[in-house]
Amino acid sequence: LAAEHEPPVAPTAAEMADDSLMYAVLRELHDCEDQLRAMEANMVPILKDCADAGGARHATAVISGRILAVARRKAALLRDVEARTREFEAAHARREELLPQIVADAVEAPAELRGVRKFIASYTHGPGHPADENKSHFARFADTFKLPRAHGALGRLRQVSEDAGGWWAQACLSEAEKGHGHRVLRRLFDVALGTGVDEDHPYLVRATVILNDRLATRVLQDAEERQQKDTRLEETGKTPKVGQASDMGDKIEAEVWAAHREGVPEADARLRKAMEICKALRQKDGERKRMEGRQKRLEASGKAN
Repeated sequence: LAAEHEPPVAPTAAEMADDSLMYAVLRELHDCEDQLRAMEANMVPILKDCADAGGARHATAVISGRILAVARRKAALLRDVEARTREFEAAHARREELLPQIVADAVEAPAELRGVRKFIASYTHGPGHPADENKSHFARFADTFKLPRAHGALGRLRQVSEDAGGWWAQACLSEAEKGHGHRVLRRLFDVALGTGVDEDHPYLVRATVILNDRLATRVLQDAEERQQKDTRLEETGKTPKVGQASDMGDKIEAEVWAAHREGVPEADARLRKAMEICKALRQKDGERKRMEGRQKRLEASGKAN
């Protein structure tokens, strides 16, 4: 019974060498899930035999248990990263098929092409290196450490996403030069950004200029169509209801501000013209409201007489 409460035996030089294996696993940059699963498969029966023999608290067993916990955690991380890379590559391999479908708005971009940067960040240890982390609460450490920033699996995913991002950025510029409208370009722009490409990528910068130009044109066209709709109703004798023109003005204003947020300059002549239409519609609605009020007062006066 007393033996159960004895502290672990101090590690020997050989056992300290075993501890260094844990650090080697943490620092290794070119291992993969299969290699770590093989290590796990070799260690599990040995540790079981040790525990069955009553040596679970021996320093060698404790250190080996830590190595196993680290190997299992790292294998699970690599499993996810390797799977994400395969899924990304499979989705990008369909790029020639997907491009015309996305342009036509027939399909959405595959989910596998989105959120790559966020995924990589969520599997990258930081700050610092996992081997240098405080391990005084080892169980918590073994459940939370992530892959070293320079690990080859993360590097491979970064590389394939950068290559894909460049392709989609070039596709965005190419489709912009063909004359496609803002909505088409926005979809392609979002696919490129989803792969992790920087917004200041040269192709995207050039495409953005075209995209914002198309956006400003579309905002003005939509504003003019709303004003023409209001005018046609008035000309046919179907005076629009009070509030209808103001609602259209509100939509125009919202689209103008959205265009500014997208990067269209406030001084853009088309957006200024759209705001003039917005004000004209609101003014028209004010006139109708006053006329409606006047008519109601006349009707009330007539009934009183």
